[in-house]
Amino acid sequence: MAGPALFGMAQGLRRELGLPVELSVAWPWGAGVVAGCLLLATAATVLPARAALRRMRRA
Repeated sequence: MAGPALFGMAQGLRRELGLPVELSVAWPWGAGVVAGCLLLATAATVLPARAALRRMRRA
């Protein structure tokens, strides 16, 4: 989500300062955060649905 903003800021600083501005992103950390969020979102979706289905089967 922050990628376009970061690239835009780097480009703007490059133009304003006239100096080479490198964008340095810790890709392994970013990938880890995305993977963690996907795992949490999956668990938050699957576990309540599974519990609801079990209750429906018992009734």
